[in-house]
Amino acid sequence: MTTAEQLKTLTETLATLEVQLNGDSGPSSATGGSGSSPGQVTVKVPRELKLRKFTGVRDDHLIEDWILDAKRAISSQSEADAVDFLLCHLEGAAKEELQL
Repeated sequence: MTTAEQLKTLTETLATLEVQLNGDSGPSSATGGSGSSPGQVTVKVPRELKLRKFTGVRDDHLIEDWILDAKRAISSQSEADAVDFLLCHLEGAAKEELQL
């Protein structure tokens, strides 16, 4: 197949897909949701949660604040994701304690 033939085939495929996207495809339509125009897709990216690293320093005020922040940060995550997230935010003595 030559490049010209490939271009023609791809152009025809693109035209067919555009007709399907913009056409009246009924309830199985894959548009971006209610209120979206046919060619528009809305992507919502969750806010990245920030959590300072915990080093294991024995300061009750720091520990309590870190725990509260950590609970807020993992509240919407699965258990496995929450564990990974928390492990990434430990360092020093706190991380060594978990490795033992």
